Amino acid sequence: MENRMEASTITFPAEKGLEYYNMSARANYNFKEPFLYLAKKLLRKDDLEFLGDFVRVQEIIINDDQQTQLAKELEVTKNIKP
Repeated sequence: MENRMEASTITFPAEKGLEYYNMSARANYNFKEPFLYLAKKLLRKDDLEFLGDFVRVQEIIINDDQQTQLAKELEVTKNIKP
C-alpha cells in the first residue's frame, strides 16, 4: 500500500486529542477502525464492537440488456445542458 503522506506531517489529530488511523478504502485496509472510534465516542461506550463482515465488497452483475440500457442513458445525459 502506498502512503501519500509522511507520518511526521500528520499533526492535527494529536493537537486536538483525536485518534489517527492510516486507512485505505480502496484496499479495504483499516477501514472500519475510524468508524468504530466515532461510534464509541458518540455512544459513550468504550466496549462497543462491530459485528459481521460489513465491509465486504458486494459484486454487481450486469447482463447485456442492462449494459445496453445504461449506455443509452449515458448518451442521453451527455446532451443535457447545465
